[in-house]
Amino acid sequence: MGTERESGAAVAARGGRRRKALPVAGAAALIIAALIAVSQATGAAAPPDPYAESTWAALELPADVYGPNAVSGRYGHIQADADTGGYLDADFTADPDGIAPYLPAALRQAQISIHTGSGESATARATLTNLTFRVPAPAKGGAAEVITQGGTPAGGLYRVMDVANVQNYVQCNPPAAPIVQANTNADAITVFGNPVAVDGTTAFEVPGNYSGDTDTVRVTVNARYIREVAGQQARIRIVLDVSAEALRADGSVADQAQLYALTLGDVYVDCDGTPPVDPTPTPDPDPDPDPDPSPSTSPSPSASPSASPTPRPRPSPSFSPRPRPSPSPSPSASPSPSVSPSPSPSGSASPSPTESPSPSTGPEPDGSGPVDGDGDSGGLLPVTGMDLAALLGMAVVVLGGGAALVVLARRGNG
Repeated sequence: MGTERESGAAVAARGGRRRKALPVAGAAALIIAALIAVSQATGAAAPPDPYAESTWAALELPADVYGPNAVSGRYGHIQADADTGGYLDADFTADPDGIAPYLPAALRQAQISIHTGSGESATARATLTNLTFRVPAPAKGGAAEVITQGGTPAGGLYRVMDVANVQNYVQCNPPAAPIVQANTNADAITVFGNPVAVDGTTAFEVPGNYSGDTDTVRVTVNARYIREVAGQQARIRIVLDVSAEALRADGSVADQAQLYALTLGDVYVDCDGTPPVDPTPTPDPDPDPDPDPSPSTSPSPSASPSASPTPRPRPSPSFSPRPRPSPSPSPSASPSPSVSPSPSPSGSASPSPTESPSPSTGPEPDGSGPVDGDGDSGGLLPVTGMDLAALLGMAVVVLGGGAALVVLARRGNG
């Protein structure tokens, strides 16, 4: 009898301990779940990989002017992210788009560098000197005849523009604001022998022996030195759109043509992790019908870091993301086309590394220190990771659960 009563008491005691253990186990599970959530939130707040891209030149010769000699592409292109890293140079021996013959120059450089881990940063630069831009003869008459009337014959092509120097450099090095630097002389660009504004619109007339009732062609050069900074992204480039209008004796327009669109020194870095849109220029389909005929040789004030600094009503490149290049397929996989045409293989395994300044300094190509030093501010840094209120809520849950666990454990021992 006594044994049966003792067995009943023991069973009741064990049941009570189980009932007390249930809240303890629940509190422990809650704490573990909160800790896992905090760990995942911490991982989500990790900074993205840095990215850098440099394109020495991108050219568009429209088909309606050049016929079978029309081209569109870029030359001297290099890009990299944290997976490739290091210091990389563009391969100027590669020219899949066939535009190198039009762009002879004394110096051609397109370089990028990526640093990961402590002191994460990305830099990109593009440099040219003494570019003598040439185009083929036009496949049509009218305004396009200015190429042969105003250009200089050169090896079966016509020399239509000279650029003395362009040196563009960008850098992102969080948490500091990105650096945007440019060094191009105010009189660096001439078109048909006429000096034009480096950042602005210039118009001039080229007399000649044109067909039809035209004796003069008015050339308009729309040059834009575009600087863009947003968060930890920075980009700079020169975009040149050149158009022509054949004028009758009374000044009316008999014909018009878009001669070429050329982008020089397009450099881009991003420590937020978003590559830019394709920098290949697009000709202006509707050149201004009546630009100011008086030439202007003084550059306009520097463009502000805005996504739409163009003086004409046409869309300008922005920071809209495009997919990064996908990893190369395994030997057993079928080949797939690349993301975008690139004259030089990006992230090649055999680029010759070149020495580049440390992330904290600007370009020093001639030992004179950083170029003009017009670093633009990147504004406030973007917010990343979890919301502060969510983190505080998790902290309260962890602390409250811990306290409940201690109290329940003591009661269980009582």
